[in-house]
Parts: sequence; C-alpha cells; structure tokens
Amino acid sequence: MKRILLFIGLFLLGIQYQSLAAVHLSNDGTGQVGIVPFYSTVDGNETHLRVINTGDQYKAVRVNVRTADITAQPVYSLNVYLRPHDTWRMAMGQQDDFIAAINTDTTCTLGLTDPANQAVDWSNHIWETGFIEVIEMGNISPATIGQYVAENEYCSLIEEAWADGGAWADNPLAGINPVNGELQVTTELINVPDGFSFNIPVTMLVDFYPEGSKVHTSTGSEQPNLGSGTQISRIIYDGNLVETTWQHGYEAVSALLMKETLSNEFNLIEPIGGQTDWIMTFPTLAFHVSSAHFEENFQYPVSKFNYNIFSSEGQDIPLPCVGRFCFPVGKPRINYLTQHTAVYNFKELNAENFTSNLINTSSNNAFEFGINYNSEWLPIQRQKESQSGTVKLIFPSPNPNYPVRSQLVGIDSQTGIQHIYHGLPMIGFAAHFSYNNSIPAVYSRSVQHTATRLITEEQPE
Repeated sequence: MKRILLFIGLFLLGIQYQSLAAVHLSNDGTGQVGIVPFYSTVDGNETHLRVINTGDQYKAVRVNVRTADITAQPVYSLNVYLRPHDTWRMAMGQQDDFIAAINTDTTCTLGLTDPANQAVDWSNHIWETGFIEVIEMGNISPATIGQYVAENEYCSLIEEAWADGGAWADNPLAGINPVNGELQVTTELINVPDGFSFNIPVTMLVDFYPEGSKVHTSTGSEQPNLGSGTQISRIIYDGNLVETTWQHGYEAVSALLMKETLSNEFNLIEPIGGQTDWIMTFPTLAFHVSSAHFEENFQYPVSKFNYNIFSSEGQDIPLPCVGRFCFPVGKPRINYLTQHTAVYNFKELNAENFTSNLINTSSNNAFEFGINYNSEWLPIQRQKESQSGTVKLIFPSPNPNYPVRSQLVGIDSQTGIQHIYHGLPMIGFAAHFSYNNSIPAVYSRSVQHTATRLITEEQPE
C-alpha cells in the first residue's frame, strides 16, 4: 500500500519513473542533463547560455541558475519549451547593480522574473557567480500544443496550460512523453568593455532518469534537480565497465564527477601580463552536506591541501625559503567543502594583492594561489620558466597529521561488492589571459581540467 501511495503522490507532483537505467557521461556532446560549471556577472562579464534541441520533438526543459555559495540558491528557475531543432538563448549580466537576464529569442520561456522579488537576502552579492543546471523534463505530444503553430500561439498555449484550471495546473504530466535526450548545451563568457571571451566547457549526462521517466513541474519547483535521476551510475574505469548502485540519485551523478587528482596549466608570464583563474565547481555538494553520511565520506580537518607545481620545463617550483630552510608557508588555504563554485586566482607568491577578471576578490569563494617563481633559490632562467607551468591537486591525503577522507561508497550492481570512489565530485576549467599593451589587446582561452580517477573494491562487512 505504501508503494502505491508513493506512486500516486509522485504522479500528482508531475513525476513518473519507470524501469532502471544507469546515468553516464555523454560521448557525443548531447544528453538529458547539462552542467555548466560557472557563470559570472562581475565587472562587465556576461554569461551566454544556449540550449539546443537536436531532435524532432517538442521538449520541456528546466534551467536552474544557482549561486556559488553553500546554499546553491536558485537565482532563476526556468521552464523552457523547445520546438524541434530549436535553439534557446539567454544572456546574464548586471543592470542597476544586480543580476539581470534576458531571453534573446522567441522560444517560450516561463519564470524569467526579477530575482529581487524572491525572499532571499542578496546583499552579500552571492548572485555574482555560480553554476547552471539544464535538465530535460519530457517530450510534449504535438496534440497537446498543436503542430508547428506560430510562436506566439505556441507560448500562449503553454501559459494557458499552467494557468488556474489549465491542463498542467491540474496534471503536469498531461500530454508529456518520456525524455529521450538530444539536448546540447553551450556556454561562453563575454566581456565587451575589456575585450575578451571564451567558451565554458559543459558536462553532459546521458540516461539521467530511469527509462520511460518524465518529470514536469512548474517554474520555481525544487524538482527536477541533480538528485532527481536514477540511482545507478555507469563508467569506464581502467578499460572495464563499472556499474554502481547508490542510495540516492545525486550520488550516481557525483560518482561520474569524482576525481582523485586534478591538473591544469597556469600562466603568469610577466612580459605578457599573464593571468590565470581556475574554476572548481562541486555541483552536488549541497546534497552531500545535508546527508547523515557526510562526515563518513568527506572530512577536511584543515584547509590545507596537497599539490604539486611544475614549471613549463617540468622542474619543481620550491617552497618559500628563509636562509637555508624552506617552509610550507604561503601554501594556498582552500576549504573545498564550503562553496559550490570556487575561483582560484594564481599570482606571484609575494604579491600583496591579486586581481581576477572573473570574480570579486573579496568574495568568500575567491582564493589566491601563490606561485614562488621569484625564489632566491632559482637561477634567473628557472625563474622565467617558473612563470608558467602546471599544477596537480591531490585530494585524498596520506599524511597522518592531516588525514583527508574523500570518498563515496556504493554497491556493484551485479555482485554486491562495495565500490569506493576516491576524491571529490567536481568539474571546472582554467581561464587564461594575456595582454598586448601596445595595441592594446587581451587574449583569452579556457582549458578544461584533466583528472585521474581511483575506484577500489571491498567485500562488504
């Protein structure tokens, strides 16, 4: 009886799940879910989002624009209704010292209202940066809205369906068919006054829901979110297919994002004014923090962390030294578990201030990463070589004085053996800037982080 009542409740909420499926990373750039690791509206930055329906069916899509802080507050919670082969565009920036967004085409969009009307304290500028979720809700039967009607008529039919007494107000699943993917999401950050732009890499997920599922809710509803999908994940690890069953849907998503180490470039070359920011986003962090098993899986007793730094020639860059003694002073102090999206700005170790093109440096999610390339222990040539290079972040720590536990534990879907995914569930990229002051001109590019995984097995106790 409880199972029947649960099904009825989900149906009234606009949720219907069917047989099991395993969520996995897309290999062709399309899927049911897209996670954009970063948006910025700081200092003239505009974030441009495009959601493309590559298929031949009408689609209902949820777009959640979330703040970078631990709450992941939805600045916007939109329902976008795509025609076959339709492209929806939205631009976010600032207007009157507050975030503003516009739909730059005629695709039907519901919920694009001023966030200032929400019962949220925006005074600490948490809205300036964050991340975005794009989640397919279902395909719309052409009989529900008419076949290829004029755009204005199409949107008016959608609005009528959600109005009091409308078909979707009474039953959000009316005329909604199961999801089938075929979404493509692209994003870029543009700053017209300062003259730079770059693409933001997007993580696409396939088979996010159990097969035959549909989730269609009104704008502002909590669902769908990254915890609304299947509880099974599938990934290729060391050439083998690893399928893991989890207690919650968000853990299946986290499993795909788990990274033991993470690497990327930095560029601080002085003659070209090199600047680098790293974006680190933990899209599912809020779910884990609210879990009763959070401290069992994630524990960072100190905000220090392990890393390796190499110059462009592959040489170690030393720690700061006093006399003949070198100490780990000036190491970056970053608490991974206090925000969804962090920006790490690279600078010369002893520089008093650091600047960023992407974030207000006084924000709680802005951190500095000092590189000791002017070390007295380095010859002049090594100092020049050390102005650029690579950094590897190492998340699990073997240091007994600073034990770091970062793992997720699931069950093999076939054998019942425990799967332990080591690391942290994160996505992101590096943004690099170089300047030619004689023109003047600024050159920018983005590079997605590379990572290693570690999955081990244990027999259950």
